[in-house]
Amino acid sequence: MVRRPFVNGSMTILPVPFGIAAPECVAAPVQRDNHLGNVQSGQESGFNWTIPSAAGVNGAGDASNCVARFRYNITTADTQVCEDPTLTTKAQCVAAGKIWSAAYLSSTNNNAVEGNNNVANGNNNPPLLEGNPDMDMGGTLTDTGGENSLLELAVNTNQYGRTFQDRTHVFEIQSRPPAIGASTVIHNLNVKGKRGNIVQTYPATEYDFTPNPLVVGSNDMVHVQWTGNDNTNNNGNNNGEGTNNEDRHNIVQLSYAGQSVATPSANQADMFDVEWEWNPESTGTFSGTRATADLTQQFALSKQTGCLTEAQINGDQQRQNCQKLNAAAATVDLGIVKFKKGDYDYMSSRNNNFSNRAQKAKLTVLQSSSVPPGEPVGVTVTAVDSGDSSKASAQVSWNLPGSQVPYTGFDGKSYMGMEQQASGGVVDFYVEYSIQGGSTGTWVAAGPQCTGNIRTCTVDGLPAGTPTVFRVKSGSVGGWGAASAISAVKTADSDTSRECNKRLLEEAEGKYTNPGEIVAIVFGVIAILLLIGAVIFVMRRRQPPPPPAPQYKAAVPPAY
Repeated sequence: MVRRPFVNGSMTILPVPFGIAAPECVAAPVQRDNHLGNVQSGQESGFNWTIPSAAGVNGAGDASNCVARFRYNITTADTQVCEDPTLTTKAQCVAAGKIWSAAYLSSTNNNAVEGNNNVANGNNNPPLLEGNPDMDMGGTLTDTGGENSLLELAVNTNQYGRTFQDRTHVFEIQSRPPAIGASTVIHNLNVKGKRGNIVQTYPATEYDFTPNPLVVGSNDMVHVQWTGNDNTNNNGNNNGEGTNNEDRHNIVQLSYAGQSVATPSANQADMFDVEWEWNPESTGTFSGTRATADLTQQFALSKQTGCLTEAQINGDQQRQNCQKLNAAAATVDLGIVKFKKGDYDYMSSRNNNFSNRAQKAKLTVLQSSSVPPGEPVGVTVTAVDSGDSSKASAQVSWNLPGSQVPYTGFDGKSYMGMEQQASGGVVDFYVEYSIQGGSTGTWVAAGPQCTGNIRTCTVDGLPAGTPTVFRVKSGSVGGWGAASAISAVKTADSDTSRECNKRLLEEAEGKYTNPGEIVAIVFGVIAILLLIGAVIFVMRRRQPPPPPAPQYKAAVPPAY
């Protein structure tokens, strides 16, 4: 861990021990009360841990006796005190800039427990609970009997503010064999869970393969290995096959997952007729190159030796009863295999109990050389000021492929990409947008600033005041994955776009008259007026002239 002491008011970072970076500190996910298991994403609570790779090959740089410690802590609001013991209320503690937490609870607080020294309920500072305390609801309830009574809480204070399930595991890190290149992807196929039915294993899970399902590329390798326990601490009362208290597994192929009986041996070649295999055993019974029949047998029997015949077997608990895998080791390494393209269903015969347990899984080997990454999640878009009213900009952000729903930590923050299914092999991202609703053929590349191993970028040169949709693709050695769900935003308006939007709104409300229509009306009115004038003119030409004035009448000749 990196130490950061304060020296003369400034922070000094000391050298990192062994060259290892400081550990990542992430708040535990919120889960349903009394239900240790799935978080908001629907996946099991967990943490993706990247272990530094061992240097070298063929044993050089391997790391043995590595230790991982897992602790399950209980912290309740009823056991919180201040880091400064002189401050006895949360308000005082927070006002002083101190931390109010169960981490500072110690035996020095024993005398502050309610009920000690005849102190009335809730009057201590801080008010720490006594075991199974009585509750008077602020004096509303009294211990007078008849129609009134106190309420007793079921509180075992021995369980508050303490550490449960402190477990230490020893493991080793092996470098890849010389025959496997550094760029080749190796998937680990393991097992998880514990012996028992769903009730007996709670809050853990029954046996299962992991990952399940497992999807790999045609050039990828699969390292099949698992480890188990020889003392599951259930005293033989946990349901399971074979020797009590022991974890044992194997792999046999199924024609399809609905079956509970392995496929005939002639068809087992479908799964174990492999492209290539690496045997971890360099000496001994199971060393050497393994043909299809060898792989089928080793996967099915988990490398047992000294097996008894069926006539010699006397009960399910007999050590050399290989039918129940009793002679298998708790830790089994079946080596690295390059499977052929196809879909394979398989199970563990020991742990496939028809009544309530089915340790089954599926392996898919793609036609593509590697597995394309999943789609980025949590894509958000925000309109930003571009500094130019005629051109709009938008900022796009996203997260690694995984669950669409982040888990909420006890610190109130959201955490993305923490579930087991989160993809860590992404090396590139690509952003594109459409101003036509994302219809086919309308997507446009966002630009070079939105390509690369990044999580956010700004897209410039967008039309102002326009609804625009965005999507993100992730790329890896397996190529480009599927595009993310689209995210939309309306870019900032310019004067022109604002006037255009106003016109569109008026048209929708029937309040807008097109300028062309106005011109047509004006010309129409002029034409009508001209027509009326022409009619008047013609009508006047067609009327007889008026009679002349009397003074201009012709003289009538006299009569003779």
